[in-house]
Amino acid sequence: MWTDSQKALAARACSAAGISDEHRKLILRQFPRSLFDRNGKAAPDPSSTSMKLNQSDFEHFMAIVERASGGRVLIKDRDGQFLYGPGHWAAKAADETQRQRELVTRIYDTLVLEDLLEGGGVGLAGWIRERVTGGRTDLLEELELHEIGNLIEGLKAFAKRHGIVAWRSMQEAAHG
Repeated sequence: MWTDSQKALAARACSAAGISDEHRKLILRQFPRSLFDRNGKAAPDPSSTSMKLNQSDFEHFMAIVERASGGRVLIKDRDGQFLYGPGHWAAKAADETQRQRELVTRIYDTLVLEDLLEGGGVGLAGWIRERVTGGRTDLLEELELHEIGNLIEGLKAFAKRHGIVAWRSMQEAAHG
């Protein structure tokens, strides 16, 4: 759950970037954990008060706001100095995104070894284009974190449906 300070910082950053409340909710909707209330029950609308939101979600939310404000979260301290340098949140979000991309690669490699997907990146590109982005891109590097999460869940479900012997090692990779 985001702390009160994180919620306030997110609200201030959105305000400084000219992001309306409606647009803020559209951003939050990209994070599946935002669709729960403060008691953990499923909710129809996204909220920063969801008890399921975590630090990674916060960093990615702030990275989106940072991009919308031209690469800098436009919040100043009492002395008029910016609190965060250019690209601060994008760099934080990139670390988690890279870990998730590596997990996708490990799962994909297992599916190729089991002859369930075409190798050389072709099978993964098709999966991304057809099942994740609706044709917008077929490149793993261009996916946002929530899209990578959807890709991981889809690949894991695909592997499980096909009874892959290496499924156990894929689960360990997801937790390791």
